[in-house]
Amino acid sequence: MSQSLWQQPYVNVFKHCDVGGQWKKSSRHGDVTTLMDHSIKCTVWRICGSIPANNFILCPRTGSQSLGLTGRYFYLLFKPLAGKYFVVHMDIAAEQQLVIRLSFSNLFKEFKATSTWLQFPFTPASPQCQWTFLVIDLHSTLSTYVKRHYMYVKSVKLCANILVKNMFTSDILFDPTLTQSARHRLHYEKLLKKGMMPVPREMAFLVPKGSDWTELYDLVAFPDSEEAHQMMRRSVGLEELRDMALTQQRGKAVAQSVADRKCEQQTEGIGRQGQTGGWAVKGRGMPPQSLRQMNQEMTSNSVCPPARQDGRAQEMDSGDVVMSSDREVHVFSENPDRVSVHYEHSDDTEDSVESENKSVDEKISEMTRKKRPFKTLQPDPILQLAHVVGFGGSTYSHVLWTKDGESLVYPCHNLIVSMNVSSKKQRLFIGHTDKVCAIAFNGSTSLLASSQSSSPPVIRVWQFSSRQCLTMFNVPVSTIHSVNLSHSGRVLAAAGRDRHGKQAVLVWSISSTRDQTQPAHSRRKSQVPEIQLLAKAHVDVNMNRLRISGFDDTRMVSCGYNNVRLWRVKQHSLRSCPVNTGEYHHIHFTDVAFDETYRPDSQDDERRVLASTACGKLFVINYTQIQVMQVVQLESGEINCLAVSELFCATGSKGALKLWKIDFSSVFLETEQDGNVTAVGVSQDGLKVLLASDQGCIGVLDASSRSYSTVMRSHIDCILSVSLHPRRHHLATVSADNTIRVWDAKQHFTQLFDFCAPHDAPCCVAYHPVRNCLACGFNSGTVRIFHVSSTRLLAEHRCGLPYWEPHKRSLY
Repeated sequence: MSQSLWQQPYVNVFKHCDVGGQWKKSSRHGDVTTLMDHSIKCTVWRICGSIPANNFILCPRTGSQSLGLTGRYFYLLFKPLAGKYFVVHMDIAAEQQLVIRLSFSNLFKEFKATSTWLQFPFTPASPQCQWTFLVIDLHSTLSTYVKRHYMYVKSVKLCANILVKNMFTSDILFDPTLTQSARHRLHYEKLLKKGMMPVPREMAFLVPKGSDWTELYDLVAFPDSEEAHQMMRRSVGLEELRDMALTQQRGKAVAQSVADRKCEQQTEGIGRQGQTGGWAVKGRGMPPQSLRQMNQEMTSNSVCPPARQDGRAQEMDSGDVVMSSDREVHVFSENPDRVSVHYEHSDDTEDSVESENKSVDEKISEMTRKKRPFKTLQPDPILQLAHVVGFGGSTYSHVLWTKDGESLVYPCHNLIVSMNVSSKKQRLFIGHTDKVCAIAFNGSTSLLASSQSSSPPVIRVWQFSSRQCLTMFNVPVSTIHSVNLSHSGRVLAAAGRDRHGKQAVLVWSISSTRDQTQPAHSRRKSQVPEIQLLAKAHVDVNMNRLRISGFDDTRMVSCGYNNVRLWRVKQHSLRSCPVNTGEYHHIHFTDVAFDETYRPDSQDDERRVLASTACGKLFVINYTQIQVMQVVQLESGEINCLAVSELFCATGSKGALKLWKIDFSSVFLETEQDGNVTAVGVSQDGLKVLLASDQGCIGVLDASSRSYSTVMRSHIDCILSVSLHPRRHHLATVSADNTIRVWDAKQHFTQLFDFCAPHDAPCCVAYHPVRNCLACGFNSGTVRIFHVSSTRLLAEHRCGLPYWEPHKRSLY
């Protein structure tokens, strides 16, 4: 069931298969071109050729692939070319993976059927070929003709000679004759009760103002039956709804429907349905009707009981449509509690005469203005995201301190989370549509910049206190590695790669966003602050980190493989100068930082830059003279990240966070970690150091008290199963990282226990209804039962998916 949720409410097959794009999921052969059709005012596909089998569009690309579309109804919007033959093939999967081919064509003279192939002759609804809205009930087709249960659509092949706009699948039965304007005039709930659902905009044909849909296009429904004929005469279209509204206002209880008289006048057109091999055809001049004849589930709500023996219709609830034995259609007025029309002067003859002289459209609009009272869930939306357990997604290299040192800011998939260290309360920044790959603060932490890993990347600038997005813009590159804000918050810089693979550095002026008080989505286009691109440069070297200096918004430093470069923006030009590393020119530089906090009175000779390397060395560079002052061997392995304060330098490596004295003579504080330390940060008071690891952990080291605390733990891979204890408020999760974790829902989802299974991956979990134990299923087919508090293994069985029986004694 979860695999088909993405197919609701409908699937645009051409868009799903990339028809007209790069043709990776579909294929074309022969004379297949696009053209502008002036009758429906859109681009369509033209498939031509003397041999239909050699000119086609095939979805999916190969026969070994499958569309897997489970929608019950198949919609095709096409136009046959006059005087030429066309063929449409559909491969439909039934139970036991049996594939049945359903074909229809104007080339077929009669219906033919085998156990694996159904051939239906197709006859256009009108002599002149015009655009046709075809809808096929796949479930009824297979059950009627081959006695099989429909599963999904495997492939569709459109052969010459036709014009095709698109094709869709859906579990919903759409009525193309119902226009959007009519839907707004009439009650939407009443349309649903009558079995009418307007087509989405992608499936709709253009209907000029003042024109009728049935005069311009054909509607073909399949399959057809005697019940469909009866429903055609009994169905209530838009015209009948207008007559019903007029009848209700005049106070009449019964009115003869005009639909029966129209259907009798079109006996020749309807009679042609018996010659079309089961097709219910509605062509030009035929009365509009609902497509309810194809869906028994939808029509069961409106099918009336049989007529009495004396020929009179049985007594019905008001508002129903009844067909008597003499084939006359009667419409009963609505109940007062369903539709009520009140007149202020109901006894006044003059007012009643004026109401009868009103047009039908005025009376319908008057009725629709009297809305029925209904209750809504408050607040709206009823659900709000309150807490997120997770870290990273696109990167584990970005965790930031706020200015007061009370909160941490880090990305979690497409969210940005601000968590208070002591209370564990979270503030969420919602707006990105893809994984967040970089975040940065300005000096006062009033502005937050973030980038997402989409193509093209999108950068957002937030007001941190109110969580409002001040501005957002696309970046003209393919990927972004690093984003940084200046100390003043006036300049934003980013490093990434363009579509040719070259390294690009971009610098913007965002000073206009600082005065904005409204979020970006609520401002008019004229009010959106202008983001000015100050400079852009391309280089051939690798870059993985970019920092803006705290003393000058126009000066930056970057590092990467084999290089450390100093940058400067001058007269809308971005220039760089490499640092001569001498014999270490083949070293990979992993991180770079200025060795001091922002001090405007600092002298140029005092400014230094520190750069860490993958071989454990630390480079001390004089910023003014652009030369290496000192090289220190700090680690035997890679130094992943570093942060500098006035008192110490913090480095993160594999399995450890170390605090070095400012002269790098010794380590005065160290904490061990599981995995690589990927990010470090020092609070502005210099007393706390945060760290993040690639194991999904975020911790804080207090340098003054020499204590360490884990702020947050998370899975590092997708979560496969979740189970909630009904009494203890404990949550058990199983992840593809081969861990089973237990969380305390009352304590902001703090992790309580962690079970590791490195050799047998867990796949599902179920909590005991009463006891503090859980059952976990593994990929090997083994079910293990653990006691949570003592972390003991209680039992082990070979079976399927676990499920605790509600009587608390049995495990299934």
